[in-house]
Parts: sequence; C-alpha cells; structure tokens
Amino acid sequence: MPSPNVNRNSYRSRVINSRPVASVEDQPTEFHETLAPAMPGQTYRSEVIAVSRPTTIEQIITLIAVVLNTLLAIRFVLALLSANLGNTFVSFVFNLTDWLVGPFRSVFHMPATSAGGYADWASLIAIVVVSLISSLVVGLLRAARST
Repeated sequence: MPSPNVNRNSYRSRVINSRPVASVEDQPTEFHETLAPAMPGQTYRSEVIAVSRPTTIEQIITLIAVVLNTLLAIRFVLALLSANLGNTFVSFVFNLTDWLVGPFRSVFHMPATSAGGYADWASLIAIVVVSLISSLVVGLLRAARST
C-alpha cells in the first residue's frame, strides 16, 4: 500500500548535464528526464529528451523582446490608470514605445475608463506582435542550427 503522502498525479523532473566529447565547438546538451512515481500494478515509464542550450544571439533576441514587452505592458497600465504625461518616467515610457504602438493605433477605438484613463489596445497588439516576431526569429535560428 503506498504511503498516504505520495501524490499519485505528481511527476518529478530532473536535468542531467553532459558534455559532448566529439568537438570543442559543440555546445553542452541538457537531457530532461521525467519520472513517474512508482505505483503498484503499473508499468514504470521514463522519458528522456535532449534539449540544446540557446545561442548567444537567441538569448539577446529573447532579452530584447522581454524588455520591449515589459515597456509596452507598463505603457498599457499607465494609460489605463490615466498617468500624468508631464511626469518624466511616464513620458519616457510613452516616447520610447511610440514607434511600436503607432502602426496599431487605428485598429481599435480607445474608450475612456471611469477613472479617466483608456485601454490602450495598440499596446497589447504590439506585445503580441513583438512576441510572435521574436519567437519566429528564434525558431528559425534554432532550425538553421539543427540542420
């Protein structure tokens, strides 16, 4: 009988690091192994998946996308809360992200909220577009690297 504090639906995951011996240029590979808890009367199953580490350019593209998305999210919240555009930080965020939001301004009407702010839908669309573009570029780089 299994112990009462064992969760039958939980899975453990561990990372096994290994270094290839073939070439110095090869990047280290990580193996992710998922282990199912032992259950009486059932077959034990383990999956091992090789995962390659992202290259420096992939990390830079991801970092730029995260920074841009963070600035766009801040812009959305500031617009929603009707932040003072005369404030240095608020004007900095709005000026820095205007080039990303500009192409999407006319897509939706921006109705004012009860607090006087507005839902800046263009910022949310820009977040989706930046995320899609960065994911596409990183995916293409990974595909080119694996072939």
